[in-house]
Amino acid sequence: MIRPLAGRVLIQPDVQAKETASGLAIPDSHFEYEMSGRVVMIGSGPASAHKVRRESLQMVVQLLDRMASPCAELKAVRASVLGILARYENMSEVKVGDHVAFPYTAGTVMDVDGARYLLMNEDQIVAVLEAE
Repeated sequence: MIRPLAGRVLIQPDVQAKETASGLAIPDSHFEYEMSGRVVMIGSGPASAHKVRRESLQMVVQLLDRMASPCAELKAVRASVLGILARYENMSEVKVGDHVAFPYTAGTVMDVDGARYLLMNEDQIVAVLEAE
């Protein structure tokens, strides 16, 4: 099996129908994948680096909070650090099993044990498709 690294995801693409709605057969030479699929595996990498950065930023906020009477500049630094921390909260927006959409050009096609997968950067995923 493939183990994605550094913020990449492994996706099993949805397979395009082999015939049209009106019953016309689509030849294998024209066979393509849909621009959606299921997340099979999420790689580790930047997420762990982000965790270290997040913990470091939290320590900075704690140090600033311990100061008796911080000046206006330090209060501004604290506010900036809190803003950066807020961005780190939702770093990985997809999880295994999510049905996702991605551009046609996204990812690298990989054949493993007779199955086709796409390996792509997580930021190439444009939406999570949720059932109604």
